[in-house]
Amino acid sequence: MPRSLFAPPLIPVAPDFECHHDHTSAEPANCVASQESDKPSSRTSSPEPLIEQIIAILGPWMFVFVLILVAAFIISRRDRACSTIDTAPSKPARPSGRPVLPVPRATPALPIRNGLGAPRSFSYQELSEATGGFDLRNKLGAGGFGSVYRGVLPGTGTVVAIKTMDEGSDQGVKEFLAEVRTISRVRHRNVVQLLGWCGREHHFMLVYEYMPNGSLDKALFRRPTCRLSWRQRFKIIFGIAAALDHLHEGWRHKVIHRDVKSSNIMLDAHFCAKLGDFGLARMNPHQMSLATTNPAGTFGYLAPESAIFGKFTVKSDVFAFGAVVLEIACGRGALEPLLPNEQSVLKDWVDKAFKEGQLMRVADPRLQGQFNFGQMQAVLLLGLVCSASNPNDRPSMRQVLQVLAGETPMLPVSVCKPAKGREERRAPSSVAGPLTICSTPCT
Repeated sequence: MPRSLFAPPLIPVAPDFECHHDHTSAEPANCVASQESDKPSSRTSSPEPLIEQIIAILGPWMFVFVLILVAAFIISRRDRACSTIDTAPSKPARPSGRPVLPVPRATPALPIRNGLGAPRSFSYQELSEATGGFDLRNKLGAGGFGSVYRGVLPGTGTVVAIKTMDEGSDQGVKEFLAEVRTISRVRHRNVVQLLGWCGREHHFMLVYEYMPNGSLDKALFRRPTCRLSWRQRFKIIFGIAAALDHLHEGWRHKVIHRDVKSSNIMLDAHFCAKLGDFGLARMNPHQMSLATTNPAGTFGYLAPESAIFGKFTVKSDVFAFGAVVLEIACGRGALEPLLPNEQSVLKDWVDKAFKEGQLMRVADPRLQGQFNFGQMQAVLLLGLVCSASNPNDRPSMRQVLQVLAGETPMLPVSVCKPAKGREERRAPSSVAGPLTICSTPCT
C-alpha cells in the first residue's frame, strides 16, 4: 500500500538493551558499556520512594514533638518568672515593728473542694497587705504551727485571722495539708470556717473567719477582767459537743480531731464555741476503721490508751471533751503542775471531791455561786463520765448532747460511790432547769 506523501519517513529504532552491529566493527564494546552504565543508575534510584514513605510517616509526629517541646519551654519560662521572688531569710524587725517575712515560691496543689463558699487561694501580697506587712501589732498569738495575725482583706474589708506556718514548725507540711483537707470540707456552725490558704514552698498560711473573743483558754484563765457567766459557759459546752457529734456521726466521713483542748476552741462575738485547729485530725468513711496510732495530742487531754499505746479513736476525743468540760466548770486548767499533788490533775481532784461527797466545792469560785445548781452538778458528773479510764465506759457525743438537752438521764459515773452519809444533796437524773443554749443564735 503506497505511503501518504505527508507521512514522515520511517526510521528503525533499536531497543536500549539490544545492539545491532557488524561482527567486524568495534561497536559491541560500546554497547555493552552503555548497558552496564544504565544498571547502577536503576539501583541508586530505588531507595528514593522508601525515604519519601518514611518522611511521610514520621513527619507529623516530629511536628507534634516539636510543638510539645516549645510548649514545655514556654511553661517553664513562665514558672521561672513567677518564682523569681526574693527568698532571703527573715530580716530583723523594722523600727515600726513590722518583720519582713520571707516571700515563698511556687504554690503546690492542695486538696481543696470546689463550689460556692469553698476556700480560695490568696496571694502572699494580699495577705501581707491585709496584715499591714505582718505588723506585730496585729499579732494575735503564736503556737506550734506558727503565728496568728489579724487582717483585713483588701477590697472586701472582711476581718480574718491568718495563721502562718514558720519554717521548722513542729507540725510541718503534712499537718498543714491535713488541716486543709479536713476543715475545707466540714461545714458546721460550731466549726471554725476556713476561708482560704496561701501555700508556698516551706511557708504556708491559712485564712480563717475572725473570732473576736479569742480562744477559750484565754477567756477562762488569762483575762482577769473577763468573767464568763454560767449561761455563757453552758452554751460553750453545748457548742463543743455539737461540733464533735457532727465530726463523729453527723457527716458523711468520720473525723477524729485528736487535739481537743481549750486553746483550740474559739469564741465568736456572741460567745458561741467553734472548734478549730484540725492539723492532727484524721478522716475516713464511716464503714472503715479509724483508729490511729500516730503520736498526737496534749498532756492533760490525752486519754490513757492514747498516752500509753498511742491509740486514737472517737472515744479519745470524748475523753478530751471531758477534760475541757471540767475546765469550764472549775475555772482552772486540766493540768496544773504548780498546785499540790492532789490538785495538779483536774480530773483526779474532781473525782476525789465526788467520792468524798463534796462535788460542788470544785465549782469555779469566780462565779460566786451564780449558777444553776442542777446544771453545774450534771456538768461535773458528765465531765467525770467522759473522762473514764476505760474507753468503753465513755459515752458517745450523741449521748452527751442528749444529756445536756435533758432528753436522757445522766449516765452512771464509773467511780467509787461517795462515802456513806456524805451523799450530795441532789443526784440529778438529768440537767435540771430549762435549757436555753444561745440567747443569740450561733451562725
